[in-house]
Amino acid sequence: MRAEAAKVAEPAASPGGKRAQLSRRRREEILDAGLGLFAESGFRGTSLRDIATRADLTHAGVLYHFADKEQLLVAVLLRRDEQVSARHHLVSEDGLEVLRGFLALARENAANRQIVELFATLSGEAAAAAHPAHRYFADRYSFLVDTLRGAIANLRSRGLLQRGEFSDDQIARQLIAVSDGLQVQWLMSGCQLDLAGEIAAFVQPFVGTQL
Repeated sequence: MRAEAAKVAEPAASPGGKRAQLSRRRREEILDAGLGLFAESGFRGTSLRDIATRADLTHAGVLYHFADKEQLLVAVLLRRDEQVSARHHLVSEDGLEVLRGFLALARENAANRQIVELFATLSGEAAAAAHPAHRYFADRYSFLVDTLRGAIANLRSRGLLQRGEFSDDQIARQLIAVSDGLQVQWLMSGCQLDLAGEIAAFVQPFVGTQL
C-alpha cells in the first residue's frame, strides 16, 4: 500500500514542472473518480471521501484541488461537456454537422447508462434554485438551445429545412425536449428503446437530406 504521506496534496510548482504535471494528472483522476461515483450513487449518495478512496488519495488530497463536493460536481459536468463538444463537433457553423453530432452523442449515451442516469437525475434535482448544479444546467440548456437554433437557421438558409411552419427556436427546443424525454423512457425500458433511432426519427423530417 502506498505510504500515507505520498497521498496528500501536492506542493505548488511551476506550470511546466513535474510537480505541476503530477497535480494536473491527480486532478484528472479525481474528476474521473467523481464522474464514476456520481453516476453510480448520485450526488447526495457520494462523499468526497468516497471519491478520494477511488482516486487513491486522501480526503485532504481531494480538497487540495476542490474546495467542496459542489465544486467538484460542476467541474465533472463541465469537463464532460468540453469532451463531448470536441468529439462530436457540436460547435460548428455547419448545421448538418451539428445535428449529426447530436445524434452521435445519443448513440454514445446509449452505451453508457450511468451517464444518462446521472444527467437525468441531476437535471430534475437542479430545477431547484438552491441545488449546486442549478446554474450549470440553466447555462447548459441555454447553450443547447442557442447551438441547435443556429444549426436550424443554417439549414434554413441553405434551403435544407423542411416543416417551415416551425421557427428555429421551436425546433431547437422540441429537439431538446424529445431527446431528454426519450432518455428517461430509455432508462425505464431497461435500455431496450432505440434511443438514437427515436431521436433521429423525430429530427429527420425537418431536414431535407439524410442525417
